Amino acid sequence: MGLVELGARLNPARAVYDPHGYLAAQDSFFNGVAHTLEHPGKFAASVADWDTLRTDPARWIGKLLPDLILLGPAMAKEGALRGVETEEHLISTGERVEEAERTGALRGGLRGAAADRRLTEMGLRTDGLSGAAGRDQLEWLRKPDEWIPTRLHDGDLIAVTGQGKIITPVSGEVTTDGRKFLEPIQTPTKRSVSVDGVPGAPQLPGEVALYRVRGGMDAAKATALTNPQFGTGGGTLLSVGDLGEAIDSGRLVPAGEHSFDPATLSSNVEDPRYQQVDPSLPEHALDPDHEELLGRWDAAKEHARDNVRDATVVAIDKVANEPAERGER
Repeated sequence: MGLVELGARLNPARAVYDPHGYLAAQDSFFNGVAHTLEHPGKFAASVADWDTLRTDPARWIGKLLPDLILLGPAMAKEGALRGVETEEHLISTGERVEEAERTGALRGGLRGAAADRRLTEMGLRTDGLSGAAGRDQLEWLRKPDEWIPTRLHDGDLIAVTGQGKIITPVSGEVTTDGRKFLEPIQTPTKRSVSVDGVPGAPQLPGEVALYRVRGGMDAAKATALTNPQFGTGGGTLLSVGDLGEAIDSGRLVPAGEHSFDPATLSSNVEDPRYQQVDPSLPEHALDPDHEELLGRWDAAKEHARDNVRDATVVAIDKVANEPAERGER
């Protein structure tokens, strides 16, 4: 779109003969400004009228400057407010998470007979290691997968995430890409808290412990499918019952640890502990910086609406007063 066409679309006089088109043009223009500020890297690709910018830069920027001057402070104020509110919300929720961990309240899912009833209602097994694996998922506030009995053989290698809540078989060379390894087995994220009490962004576990099976052992397995909030799924899950007992008895022999590239551990999925103490949190993790950008965007749209209203009133008043002015002359 050229500057001439842009000017025609945003001309206040258009509000008289095409009010709907004028409103749409104003809203589109200011949404575009907001999008540019939110995605500055894409700005160069979105500017079409480079010729006019080079030949008459004063004219090009002159059409934008008045509204941008008014828009900037409003966007900064609204964005900063949204960012601070989000950070305070996360700090408060983090404090509640720490308290819930101290009291054991985080393991607040279904247990015992209640868990068995839920598994039965879902048509899932309640017996043996398969039932135990389903009950464990329910206890840790995850949906149960469909577990079936299996057998681990001597020499098999398995990987175990923190606290042994997720186990998966390993074959071949293990990737250093944390997301590639952990999202298929739907591994929950976790926020760390800095010394000043501000929670960091959700992260996947940075390492897994490796164990070698000795002599073979019974287990249960499932395909990770029912908790897509933690990843794409499709990977194989294992359950060996009492992990600590299997290690102490020598059926599982430590085989070292495997670390992932720290650059591959960031996640947009919210820490489930935070969601448990605050069910209003979305699955997509809150981020103060992102909320600040959204606040600027909302301020830009509000400014657009104000601009539309003001310009429309001025244009209509002008048209309405023209007959009286002609009569006076």
